[in-house]
Amino acid sequence: MSKLPISDPFLVQKLQLLAILCTLATTVHGYRILVLAPINRNSHWNYMQVFVNELLTQGHEVTCITSIKLSGPKHEKYIEILIDPPYNMQNIIKDEDIYKVVHYSPFAVVDAFRSFANASLDYALADKNVKKFIHRTDLHFDLVINEDIYYDALLMFGHKFKAPIVTICPYGIPDFFDHEMGLLTPLSHVSHTLLTYTDQMNFFQRWHNTILSGYDWFLRRFYHVPLQTNLLKKHFGHLKPLPSIDELRKNISVIFANAHRAITHPRPSMPSLIYIGGAHIKPPKSLPSDIQQFLDEANDGVIFFSLGSVVNASKMPKAKLNVFLETFSQLKQRVIWKFEDESIENLPENVIVRKWLPQNDLLAHPKVILFITHGGMLSNFEAVHYGTQVLVIPFAFDQYRNALRAQSAGYGKYLDFNEITKESFSGVLNELLSNKQYSIKAKETAAIFRKNPINPMDEFIWWVEYVIKFQGAKHLKSTAVDMSLFTYLLLDVLFANLVLLSILAYVPYFVYQKVLLMKKFLEMKEKEQ
Repeated sequence: MSKLPISDPFLVQKLQLLAILCTLATTVHGYRILVLAPINRNSHWNYMQVFVNELLTQGHEVTCITSIKLSGPKHEKYIEILIDPPYNMQNIIKDEDIYKVVHYSPFAVVDAFRSFANASLDYALADKNVKKFIHRTDLHFDLVINEDIYYDALLMFGHKFKAPIVTICPYGIPDFFDHEMGLLTPLSHVSHTLLTYTDQMNFFQRWHNTILSGYDWFLRRFYHVPLQTNLLKKHFGHLKPLPSIDELRKNISVIFANAHRAITHPRPSMPSLIYIGGAHIKPPKSLPSDIQQFLDEANDGVIFFSLGSVVNASKMPKAKLNVFLETFSQLKQRVIWKFEDESIENLPENVIVRKWLPQNDLLAHPKVILFITHGGMLSNFEAVHYGTQVLVIPFAFDQYRNALRAQSAGYGKYLDFNEITKESFSGVLNELLSNKQYSIKAKETAAIFRKNPINPMDEFIWWVEYVIKFQGAKHLKSTAVDMSLFTYLLLDVLFANLVLLSILAYVPYFVYQKVLLMKKFLEMKEKEQ
């Protein structure tokens, strides 16, 4: 049998490499992962679907309980449990009403979080598709990933499928994460996640921080947990015996927090709390040709204005809208504005509006010199990543904290929407555009933000597969999770020491009294004689 002529001297090596790759391709094991992201918020889903897509890219099979369809082409390894129709977020606050809110009290936000979580989760678990999924007995999952937004009852899926659990928190690090990992939050220098304080608090701030943190703990323990327990009984009652909410949360192996050391004040932590701030940021893609041209031809730079996916810019009061339009018309810079009504009247020549804009790709463009934002976590991280100075106009929740953080760090300014006038708005813009220190500080912060030992998304995947491989990660938790507060604070030891010291102090006194008594007795005897 004659041999085939080989014109390429490296053909044999290539064929061998191809055979190895084919063998690897057939042996790679993709895990089955359940993702729980039922909240009907585009901002939340935009974040969670980044992780879903990455898991699919890594070859895993993903089943997801969600209110919003996964964007892009259908993936053969993606199974969707769709909540249809989704919970109506207008029940919480209408688009136009968000502009009427003066400033949320952090105590009111704590209440709102719990009320919203219980109402919307009850709705999600009652959905016909979710109910059908709950009662299925033919499924197996290697891991459950839960978006940790007070939806504690969802952790029951980990118990149902006997799978380890990890959670993703999109808004930072609440105190109860510390407790679940065996750590007591030091309130003297760690601010509540809804407060704007730094790690250098004065007496009043420490007092306020302690009161709010205590109120949050009390509300969670005696209001939120009982309501979530009722949801367990209502929707998972057939899976007896039911574990408690505390037991379910103790089963969490790793918590992924949307935080980053570049802009998060240092705080004590456990190894099971992983910072993945910036994991959602992808390399920028090409911009639409008209937008690309608009930016490229902007000799004095471009201001990018977006209030995110929650705040509808076209619904803002007419007076405020006119302030923005009049101020922009007097700038030499160009402005690109995410505005839901592209038929807006009296639009200045240096301004263009679009219903939707590729925010990440825009911020990556070197001509974008200022970002006017609502201060959401994702927007904040993207601005920091690309070294863009910011003007933050917050509306709710953690946006106030992010606004003050940008201002105190020196890469941005904070402006309350209700205080916006032609003078205040133009004054802040002029300060940011003329003072180069803001831009310099933004670039410095970006350098720290991008300098990571491992890409945050790669770290997420590494830990996910780690937890699956070892069927949990209980060894990453402190045994303090099972301690009482009395034992954790060594109050039992303190009490024992106080008793011991009291005894040691009493013994000499007792002996002295006995000697003194004996002396008096002897003296009396002598007198009698």
